[in-house]
Parts: sequence; C-alpha cells; structure tokens
Amino acid sequence: MSQTQQALSTFDQVFRSLLLSKFFTKGWGRPENLRNLFQLRQRMTKQYKCYELLSANPPAVHITSESTRGSVRILEGKFRSPLAEFHPEMLEPPVGDAVFQVVLPVEWPKNAKRLKPMCIQLAGTGDHYFWRRRTLLAKPLAIENGVGSILLENPFYGSRKPKDQVRSSLNNVCDLFVMGACLVMESLVLLQWCEQQGYGPLGLTGLSMGGHMASLAATNWPKPVSLAPCLSWTTASCVFTQGALAGAIPWNVLQKQLHSDEFKGADKLSTVSWLAQEEQKLLNNDAFAMGQEFARNYTPSTTTAPTSKADDTSFGWAKSLLHIRRTATDGEVLQFMTGVMDEFTHLCNFPTPVDPTLVIAVAADKDAYVPRMGVPHLTDLWPGAQVRYIQNQGHIQAFIFNRNLFRKTIVDTLQLNADKYY
Repeated sequence: MSQTQQALSTFDQVFRSLLLSKFFTKGWGRPENLRNLFQLRQRMTKQYKCYELLSANPPAVHITSESTRGSVRILEGKFRSPLAEFHPEMLEPPVGDAVFQVVLPVEWPKNAKRLKPMCIQLAGTGDHYFWRRRTLLAKPLAIENGVGSILLENPFYGSRKPKDQVRSSLNNVCDLFVMGACLVMESLVLLQWCEQQGYGPLGLTGLSMGGHMASLAATNWPKPVSLAPCLSWTTASCVFTQGALAGAIPWNVLQKQLHSDEFKGADKLSTVSWLAQEEQKLLNNDAFAMGQEFARNYTPSTTTAPTSKADDTSFGWAKSLLHIRRTATDGEVLQFMTGVMDEFTHLCNFPTPVDPTLVIAVAADKDAYVPRMGVPHLTDLWPGAQVRYIQNQGHIQAFIFNRNLFRKTIVDTLQLNADKYY
C-alpha cells in the first residue's frame, strides 16, 4: 500500500508540533562510537554470530521479586547488559543495567500441548518503566489469552536514563544505535532464559520504535520466533528525516558538529591517491553514501600514518569529510543522517528471520511518524511476512484506538508458531 505526503495524518503533524521536546540536542555523539557500533553490527549480520557470542558467556539473570496482583503474577528481574561488557565506554552505569518485569497468568490455560506462550514487549518512544505496557497489553494478554509477557525497560529510559538526559530526548544520534544494540542483545538473553524456564512458543513485539527494535532482535535469533511489529517499518531513517519527528531535531547543531574538528579524523595525514574518489562524492552531493561510509570507516584522529589498505581507506574517508564543513547544506545533512540511520537500522542490513511466515506487522495507512514513501516494503525484504493495515488513521490515532488489534496480532503470531513448531 503506497503513501503520499498529502495522505499522511494532519493529526500526527499537529500533535507533534504541540510537543516541546527535542532529540539529539548534543549532536551526533562520539565518532569512534559509530565505528565500534558498525563493527558490532557486522557481527550481527553474520548469521547468528551475536547469539553465539552470548551463548558462550551469557549474563546471569536474577529474579529479584515475585508477587500476585489480582489475576496476574508479576516477576521482577535484572541482568547486566552484554553491551556493557563488550563496550563499557558506551554505557554509563545506569544504562548498562537491564531490568525487566514478567507478567504471567495465575494459572496457565489447560491445553493438550501444555504450552506457555511468552512475548517480549519492547518499549516505544516515551514509554518509561512498565506501567503502560503492563496495563494496556500484558495484563489483558495474560487474563484473556493465557499469554505471558516480558517487559524490558529501554536503555536511556526510566531507571536506565542518564542523569543529563531530559525525559525521552536522547542526547546524541549515537545513543539511538547504542539503544538498539543493547535491546538486540538483551532480547536474546531473555529468549534464552525463556527456553530455560520452559516457556514457548516465544515472540517479540513492540509499538513504534519498540516494533522496530523487536524486528532487529528477531533477525538475530537462530530459531523460529513470532514477531508482531506494530506501527514501525523497515528502517528508522524515514522517521527522523521525513516523518513528524524530523521537526524535533536541531539540524543546525548536527550540521555545525559535522563541520567541526571532531569529525575530521585525519587532518595531519597526507593525501592518498584514492582520495579523489571520496572528494567526488562531495561534488556529486552523495551525502547519503558518505553517511554510510563514515559509520563504517571512521578512525579517530592520529599523527601516525596508516600501515594497511584498510586503514588507508578509513583515514582517507575522514580526510575527505573535511570538505563537508565547507559545502554542507541542510539537504546534505539530511542525506548524511539518512545514510547513517540506514546503516544501523535498515532491515536489509540484517539476516532474515528463520521463518518470516511468523511475522505479522501492523501499519497505519496515514502514519506521519513512520512514513513509508520510498522505503522498501516489509514483504519484499521478508517474503512470507504479512502486513495488516489500519485504514484512515495516523500514528497517534492508531496507537490509541487499536490496542485490541495489537493484542490479536500478537496472539495470532504465537498461534502460527505453536501450530507449526509445537
């Protein structure tokens, strides 16, 4: 189903204009973090390499409390985020401490297979702590459908929020990618824990940003897993460059930092023979490709000449980036953002889930927060997946008025899994 800009929800645009919060007010973040994150993403794109790393040395999962509240059982748990072990420099202490809540039926429904279906729910933008997901989705799923839920708190949210961050407004672009890397690894830890506890079939879901994070996590699980991404799509680049949130980004700050010495990378190095190719990209206004290459090849500034072709490429790219400071326009910064965002969030850069027929997405046909113009369709990337469209509603309206549809989609994906593999 195609979208046009005119068809997008006016309500989404007006709603966003009434909010004062800004994202990425401190800029791109540390360039070396982008480099480290790209190397980590490369591991994630190698079939189940991330799973193998975690299986070799899994973090200990601790259940800290258990109680019964009305018709549901509530478990509280915690563990150390694997990313905090691999890259402690990226995470302040509260960000690296994963906390979660498990919502279970008091009694599991009696069925011939004695199944205990469980779905990990990842949080959308602004969804701090657990109460929203617990009240709107997890408790009804447990009581009405006999489905358990694990509510994982997002890095940079709730008890994991850095002291200098205001509400949900991530300070740096890089923080979004750190969040994604954390959630992928933490979801794998929880899926492994679910298997050990005898839960199944297993699924992943989330609304908006949570839906996209759930999709990324599903690509790294080496077994069939149900997936119900709601109000998300195949990349986050469209959200921040075309969608309603684009107006909440201080583009002048990002452009200024892109021009700064921090992003030079190799001022003191001599020009290498292939540098002309990188400069030509600037002449061609190919900031999109530059954004992707910068994430892949950035190396911090040094006075030592590179000794390998790989290092040559990294430093030459950083040197050609100097030209952006002289020529960048708002349009080029948008393209640069698109390139970096696609590099880290586009589903085409990650493995296809083991069984895409267990994927049922929900999309709003007038979604102005997650526009789909010019973005690959989910079913093109993952043949066999389904998309259910909410007609004549934008992002906010769909979120408010379609909770029953979201729950039904979660139940349907788990049922597909049970019928096929249990």
